[in-house]
Amino acid sequence: DSLVLNDDPNQPSKAAKRQAGEAMERRLRALPLDELLDVVDTLNNETRLVHTKRQCKQLLQTWRLDSVLCERAGAICMCTDATLSQTALVGALRRFHALGKLQTTRRTAFRDADNKVRWTSTWHEAARKGMLPVLKFLYYETYQPLHQRTCNGNNALAHARHAKEERLAEDGLTEEAKTQIAEPFDAVIAFLQELGLEDKGWRVPTIEIL
Repeated sequence: DSLVLNDDPNQPSKAAKRQAGEAMERRLRALPLDELLDVVDTLNNETRLVHTKRQCKQLLQTWRLDSVLCERAGAICMCTDATLSQTALVGALRRFHALGKLQTTRRTAFRDADNKVRWTSTWHEAARKGMLPVLKFLYYETYQPLHQRTCNGNNALAHARHAKEERLAEDGLTEEAKTQIAEPFDAVIAFLQELGLEDKGWRVPTIEIL
């Protein structure tokens, strides 16, 4: 089904307008990422709407669409979408960055295995997952405080080393599997060392966000 944006100011009531807006928002939230970005591409032009004469690109600033884009950008920043290749992930990050919706330096709270609240950022998550293309995008194309640490005092390099050690400690790994696991982390570690990050051992988290 096509996504219909109704800009007719002569709706029967405010309630009908609200219901139409809520229905559109639900449909936008349910769209796959590539289709949501197609909607953005369709709207990102200066064509004027029939009734209100607003430019289509102004709809990108409406609070409903803005909230959907910010929510999806926040999810992308956590690097957790297993359906995306790293190339596709960088592409999505670049698109959201161009839209001004990307907040890669924002501290994102989460609960760890002990149900304690911690925080992380895209920079640390990419390092922890061995995602060199994402780190390079953040370094070369966005503002990124390289030496930022999580609340337990670990920088991105410490996260990469610790994640590599954890993965290699998994039971039943063959030597070939260990090599495949180590390679992306080794590339990340070398890159972060080149950037001058302090190389210290892993600090066990002791601080909890209240």
